Amino acid sequence: MPNYEYAGPKYRDREDAGKVLASRLLAYRDQDVIVLAIPNGGVPVGCVIAKELRAGLYLMIVRKLQIPYK
Repeated sequence: MPNYEYAGPKYRDREDAGKVLASRLLAYRDQDVIVLAIPNGGVPVGCVIAKELRAGLYLMIVRKLQIPYK
C-alpha cells in the first residue's frame, strides 16, 4: 500500500496564490489584457493579479448547470 503524506496547503491564502500566479504572468504586464475573476474565491486572487499586471479586473458571473437525471 502506498504511503501518502499530506503536504499541507500550497499557499498561505488567496492573496498569496494571486502573487504566485502574477509572478508567472509578468510578461503580460502593461499589455492590453484583462483579468476575469469568478466570485466566491476568485476575486481576491484576481485583484492581486490585476494590480501586479496593471490590468483591468472584471467579474465573470456564472451559475451551475443542472444535469438532468443525475
